[in-house]
Amino acid sequence: MGGNQVQATYFALTDNTSAAGLKFSQYRETVTRNIVLIYSGH
Repeated sequence: MGGNQVQATYFALTDNTSAAGLKFSQYRETVTRNIVLIYSGH
């Protein structure tokens, strides 16, 4: 019984982590693109 609770918690944590990681990588990609545009414009 306890194992299922741990497994459910683990899946919930990994889902949240992957969502946050995806959001961060998209943000970092956008920032990098903006920096490249700024420097290539000068």
